[in-house]
Amino acid sequence: MPITIRNHTTNDLPDLAAFITRYLAAIPDAKLIAPEVYTHHPSAEEGQNVFTA
Repeated sequence: MPITIRNHTTNDLPDLAAFITRYLAAIPDAKLIAPEVYTHHPSAEEGQNVFTA
């Protein structure tokens, strides 16, 4: 199965939030960053410095 890498967008937030929810259900004490940080943090430059696969 090929993997496509692209810049992160606000459209990715629901899927990323769902992934984090599932991850925390499996590993409750995991330390994860809120999905909005990947888009709205100044250094992310609106997703231009964040990649999704």
